[in-house]
Amino acid sequence: MLTSRHRGGMALVFLSLLLSACDGVLTSLSSFSESDVSSAPSGESSVDSSSVPLTSTDIDFFFSQIELPPYLTEDTPLPIVEGLEDAFSWESPDLLIENNILRYANPIYDETKTLFVTLTYEGRSYQRAIPIVMKSQLLPPTLAQKASLNIQLSNAFTEIDIVYESTLDAALTLSYDRNGQRMSQDIASPLTIRTRGHSTRYMPKRSYRIRFDENTSLLGMKSAKNYILLANYIDHSQVRNALIHFMSRFYDSLYPIDYRFVDLSFNGVYQGNYLLTERVEFHKNRLDIPFVPAANNSDSGFLVELDYPGVEFMGEGTEGVDMFRLEGRPYQMKEPNLDTPGFEARHFNFIRTTMENVTSRLKNRQDVSALIDIDNWVDYFLLQEISKNVDVGWGSVYVYKAPNEPLHHGPLWDFDISMGLGNYFDSDASGHWGWNDYFKNDFFTWMMQQPTIYARFRQRLTDFETRVLPYAIAFLTEHTATFSSIFQNNIEKWPLNICEGGFCPMVEPLLQVSSYADHLEFIEDFLIDRVAWMKANIPS
Repeated sequence: MLTSRHRGGMALVFLSLLLSACDGVLTSLSSFSESDVSSAPSGESSVDSSSVPLTSTDIDFFFSQIELPPYLTEDTPLPIVEGLEDAFSWESPDLLIENNILRYANPIYDETKTLFVTLTYEGRSYQRAIPIVMKSQLLPPTLAQKASLNIQLSNAFTEIDIVYESTLDAALTLSYDRNGQRMSQDIASPLTIRTRGHSTRYMPKRSYRIRFDENTSLLGMKSAKNYILLANYIDHSQVRNALIHFMSRFYDSLYPIDYRFVDLSFNGVYQGNYLLTERVEFHKNRLDIPFVPAANNSDSGFLVELDYPGVEFMGEGTEGVDMFRLEGRPYQMKEPNLDTPGFEARHFNFIRTTMENVTSRLKNRQDVSALIDIDNWVDYFLLQEISKNVDVGWGSVYVYKAPNEPLHHGPLWDFDISMGLGNYFDSDASGHWGWNDYFKNDFFTWMMQQPTIYARFRQRLTDFETRVLPYAIAFLTEHTATFSSIFQNNIEKWPLNICEGGFCPMVEPLLQVSSYADHLEFIEDFLIDRVAWMKANIPS
């Protein structure tokens, strides 16, 4: 009969033999912050009275077999120790675990979360707490961590062959930081690529839309078929779009667009630094609003865009079919589209009538609280006005509606001509914009004529100044050196003070700057001056 001393020794010998093949520990046990070894927690089934607790040495050996990365940048499987697959269990109060996969969530800043791992052995349980860092990819990566995308075009095509009207077949290879390890990966799913945008598709540095045959996750982003590569050619700082998406993360009422800073090449030829983003669309892993074509209810889920350039200049949409006008401004129905299974004319008529009703009630200063999410609309237009986005009444203004819910504005999109950039309008930090000028947004104008909504806007402006503005400034000032480093090759290819192509609205001060840091300082000064002007000129 084995004594307690013999049982502990035999366990150690058995485990040593069983686990001797385990190697490649990514993070040593000494870097874990561990809780004290505990006996079975209360509520657990009764313990066999003949079992003997493991010694601390045995326990250390068990837990030393766990392999976890130093931080997460994408989903990762939780460790499974060969031969002891059922011995460990995992839980966390603030992390999502599904089918033994630890899900990555992209935080505003790096966040340390806690995983609890429980070892069950011979009827007894032992638990330790393991910290794990969720790494933010909203902030600029270091030069060593920056991702590179190489798109290999088929049939000897080159970048100049990519057009808006049709797609080219391609394949994608990534070089990136995956949970603390540099990886090179060929994406399995084939893809197609085309240019995108209105005026931006004619720029020397162009933007693209890529579409995979299958839902695909890139760089820890939620899996989907469609991605956008924004060139930001006009915005030589390269950060205005990223900054607005970063700021939207501070508002629960807004849907935040996910993004990554990446280098892009075609057939191995460097094209520049790009902002990889999700596409504005309905998708189960993104803006999750399904189209539900119920026979007795036409309120089925919609995405609508104010799109003056697309309709008036590009001829997109058919009035009365998938496009309608409010006060002369064209709105296109983007979701569902005419080819969506179950779509009927009644669905288009419903969203058109709904938005006409909101227009009428706002215009006549009537209560709209049952039709729109007022907090969402206020926060959306607050960020539009603070950034003085030229397109607020022109295009890329989205409205969405989930079935049986009020209208929401968003996602925020297209801010390359904002924050002081734009030489064809009054782009400096002073002046009302979204509700008082040629490019005004009628919805915003009418909202600001209702005292309760106006007061809410003023309150949220104060909140922005105290709660969000410091982080926006830190986004620029604390990462100037990092931005300068990761954008250096882009600056060499697309010089700071050169803006070519058919449309180049850079303001004179930015054409005269001598360093990249000057661009970030320009945005910083604009935001500070803009908030100060708004507080002084939007009285309580």
